[in-house]
This record gives sequence, C-alpha cells and structure tokens, in this order.
Amino acid sequence: LADLSGISLQQLRYVFAIGGGSTFSEIATDLDVTQSALSQGISRLEQLLGAKLVEPFGRRRRLTAAGEQLALYAGRVLEESEKMLEAIGEHREGRSGRLRVGMVDAAALYLFDRSIAKFHAGNPNVEMSVVVDSSSALLERLARFQDEIAVVVSPAPGFDTIDLRSETLNLYGPATGVEPASWVLYPSGSHTRELIDDGLRTAGFRPRSIIESDNPAIQRQLALLTGSWTVLPPEVAEAGDEPLALVREGVTRRTFVIALRTGSEPSRLTAAFIDTITKA
Repeated sequence: LADLSGISLQQLRYVFAIGGGSTFSEIATDLDVTQSALSQGISRLEQLLGAKLVEPFGRRRRLTAAGEQLALYAGRVLEESEKMLEAIGEHREGRSGRLRVGMVDAAALYLFDRSIAKFHAGNPNVEMSVVVDSSSALLERLARFQDEIAVVVSPAPGFDTIDLRSETLNLYGPATGVEPASWVLYPSGSHTRELIDDGLRTAGFRPRSIIESDNPAIQRQLALLTGSWTVLPPEVAEAGDEPLALVREGVTRRTFVIALRTGSEPSRLTAAFIDTITKA
C-alpha cells in the first residue's frame, strides 16, 4: 500500500480544484500559489500514490479516471477539515467560516433572495458563495462536494431533501389569445420543463417552435419582444410596467427542496442557513 503520510490538504485542494474544470492559472490564483508549486504538488502526489492523476486535454489539463476518484475523496476530506476548523472556531469570539450553496435561478432571484440577505447580515464574517444553475447541474456539484447544499426543483433522487415551498406556473402570451408561432420555455430535459410539457399536453397545447432559456427574467423579455407564449410564475411574468397577459392559470406546479448528501451531517453554518430559508 502507498504511504499516505506525505499527502497534504493542499495537494488534495489542487486535485479537487482541477476536477472543477479550472485552468492551472486560475487554480494558482485562487489558492494563492505559483503554477510551479501547483505542478510540483501534483507530481509529488502522483509519486506518492503511484498513479497518474492529471493528463493533457487540449490547452488545459484534466483529471484521469484515478484523479476523478481521488477528487471525490478529496472533497470529503476537505469538507470534514472545514467542519473541524469551524468547530474549533466556535470556541473563539466571532463567527466566521465558508458556506457554498447551489440554487436554481428562481430560488436566488425572488424566492429566497431576502433570506440570503438576512443570513448574510446576521453572519457578516461568513464567506458565502451562491452558484446559480439548473437542478441537474447543482445536484452533480453537490455529489462532487463542490457545495454544501442545493436548492433545486423536486425530485432529487439519491439525496436527502427538505421541502421548502411550491409555486404555480401560469401560461402567458399575446392578449389576442391566439396560439402564436413560437414559445419561450425552460430548457429541454430540465425538471421544470418536464412539468410544463406535461401540463401543456393536458391543456391541449403542442408547442413546436421553441426558444429556450433557463432564466425566467430572460424568458419574460423574449416573450415580450417576440410575441411568444411562455409558462412562468406570476412573480416574474406579472412584474414591472409591462406585465405579460395571463392566458391560463395553473398549467403546473413545482416544488422546491433543499438537497443534501445522504447521511451527511450539516455543519453549524449550513444548519443555520437551512433554518433561515425554511422560515422564509
């Protein structure tokens, strides 16, 4: 067996960062090291483990199969290390730490934006990052230990979940009520799009020419500019000086949940954030 005594947390950070798709230059900047130190750290780790971890990929570098496997374990080790430091820090005056949260656009834009602001105001020393992406992409990040929790559209198979709230999505379009030539909808394959497609089929609609966007605010603007129909929550569609015309209420409903890695105990900071948004 390989001697693991020479492996450092910094080397694990290198591997984990490469797994996130960053370039060596970006990783070196983020971790405040030189590219030479980064390369030497990876080389030393490969020697210790007796396996190739990184390979060329065009002008970039990517993890090998062995590197991908190590990155998963590195994520766990780094997360537990942060929890250890956080626990020690609780005995000192002041509140600090790092919290990484993934959210679908609706959650970050208008459902829990006030909760995020409230948490930040109550924890000014916490370094908080919010990544906005699709549910599937966020669940993948969560599985790879890139975030502590993810707020996504249900379902989230393979994860523990906490229900947050549901919202209704309505059909909006030109005031004429005549079905247009084009639609603006969420991307194919997304959780929300699957719900919308089912709802539209039930209502007797078969959209053909479709413009796709995962940002509801952009969908609204495109619908206004092109005279298309769209399916959106009223908080977005009916906001501002130019609200979209309501065509049909209740095309579908979607439920937002907090997804956590199964069996993983949330850190103090994560638990505090969960408590904040569940009370929104």
